[in-house]
Amino acid sequence: MRFRPLKWIRVYPVYRLTRYDPLVRRGLLATVLFLLAVSAYALSIGCRTTDLGPDCRRQIAWFWSGAPNNFGDTLAGLASALAFLWIIVTVMLQSKELAAQRQELRLARRESAKMAAALEAQAAVFRDEQRSRKEQEADALCRELLENVWEAANEMLTWHWWPEGPHQNPYGESTAVVLFSGVSGSTDTVENIRRVYEACQRNLPRLERAIMNGEIAMKMPKPPVGTDIVNYLERVSDLFEEGCMSLAQQARLERSNALQIYDLLWNLFEDERFWDEPLA
Repeated sequence: MRFRPLKWIRVYPVYRLTRYDPLVRRGLLATVLFLLAVSAYALSIGCRTTDLGPDCRRQIAWFWSGAPNNFGDTLAGLASALAFLWIIVTVMLQSKELAAQRQELRLARRESAKMAAALEAQAAVFRDEQRSRKEQEADALCRELLENVWEAANEMLTWHWWPEGPHQNPYGESTAVVLFSGVSGSTDTVENIRRVYEACQRNLPRLERAIMNGEIAMKMPKPPVGTDIVNYLERVSDLFEEGCMSLAQQARLERSNALQIYDLLWNLFEDERFWDEPLA
């Protein structure tokens, strides 16, 4: 590319001037205007009266021919005026920079607040995911335990406590006390557990009265499955008290009355009056 000195001479001062802050450019303009005013005053004609008559000269000529102290005072006055001008410019520049810094701090605080809000939202999502994962694990464990309870209850359907006398009444019905009589299985585990609770609530008082009155001649040996079902229900009760299950699963558990079954069967298995010698 060919170098064009004349174009560079025309462009370079403008380029140098536009690099500065507007306050600096205004200060430079005021300085130039001040110097132009001083120059205009220096080139103006001033007349003084002397012994030889009026003497008219330019002010710059009077300045150079004056006393040395006047020369120094004039330069000091000009310098102090320019210094005062640039002190004002400097203060305004500092005020502008401080305002820009305050604006940057406000923006930084705003961004920090947004970042903190985003982090809090992420933490909330993470907590929700953890809670959902724990609820899913607790729900799966609760369903497994309830299924184990139902399987154990199936083994207890044949438990009979026989009273003294004939094993059948005149109508041909069995006189044995069956703890889970009337329980039939369905595909819904919660419904099965609810039926077990209703059977316990219906037959356990009858069995207790028969035991208290000495009407039972043949008792059931305490089976190991009884301890298993109590342990299953105890774990379900612990999950419910910890509150780690979902609300839907808690509602299903309350509808099944599994916690009430735990209380009934725990009392049953702890009372030795209901049982014969345990099975080997």
